[in-house]
Amino acid sequence: TAPDTAVRPRIPLNTAMAAIGGLLLAIGLALLIEYLSDRVATSEDVAAATHIGTLAAIGRIDGVEASDKLVMLKDPFSLVSEAYQMLRVKLEIARFEKPLQTLLVTSSGPGEGKSTTAANLALAIARSGKRVILVDTDLRRPSLHRFFRHANLRGVTTALVRDPADSLYNHMIPTAMENLLLLPSGPVPNDPAVMVSSAKMAELMTELKSMADVVVFDSPPLLAVADATPLAHQCDATLLVVLAGATRTSQLRRASDQLLQAGV
Repeated sequence: TAPDTAVRPRIPLNTAMAAIGGLLLAIGLALLIEYLSDRVATSEDVAAATHIGTLAAIGRIDGVEASDKLVMLKDPFSLVSEAYQMLRVKLEIARFEKPLQTLLVTSSGPGEGKSTTAANLALAIARSGKRVILVDTDLRRPSLHRFFRHANLRGVTTALVRDPADSLYNHMIPTAMENLLLLPSGPVPNDPAVMVSSAKMAELMTELKSMADVVVFDSPPLLAVADATPLAHQCDATLLVVLAGATRTSQLRRASDQLLQAGV
C-alpha cells in the first residue's frame, strides 16, 4: 500500500538536525575565537600576562563628552565611583610604609581609559581630604582640560618656561572639588620627549610635590611614544590601565616589561 505521507523531505527531522548542527558549529566557532583571541578579558588574564595582581576593576562609563566620564563628580555614590574609591584604598594599602605622593597613570596603547582613570582617581583622593594636583603630562594628545571643560592655554609647557617670579598657581585651574587643582598640558610643544625628560621637568615635579599631598600625572601610552618611561621613573609608583576586551596580551606584557626594566 502506498504511504499517505511524503517519504522525503522529512521536514521536522531535517529541521531538528540542522538546528543541532548549527548550534554545535556556533559553539565550536566561539571556542576557536576565544582560543585564538589575544585580548585581555579578565583579571586572571592580566595576572597571567604580567605576574602582577589587579588593584581594581572599573565598570564602563557611559557618556559622549569627556566631562561625562567624571563619575566621581556627577554620581559619587554609584558602583563605578565606589570602584574608584576602592582603587584609592588599595593604593594606600600597597604603599602604607611610605605614603604615595606622586603617581603616574598610563596604559600600553591609546584609548584604554588612562585619562578617565587619572581624573576620577584624583577626585577620589581629593574627596578623602587630601590636597591633590592633577597634571596632564601627555604633551602629544592632552585631554584632561576637556574633562573639566577648560581651555588649554596655560599649563605644563607654559610653567616650564615661566619667569621665576611667576607663581605656578597662575598656570593651574581650580576645579569643582575644593582641594583639587588641575595643571593642564598647555600648548603642545614641538618636541614633547625632550621636554618631559628635561631637568626643568624634574624641578617642576619637585615643586608640585611641595604644594600638595598627592600629585597624579596623566602620561602618553607607554608603547606609542617614549615620554612615559622617564616620567614613571621619577614617580613613586605607576598605575597601568587595561581595557577589557581591547588591550592585547602581547601589548600588556611589553608595557609591563618596559616599566620593570626601567626600575618602576
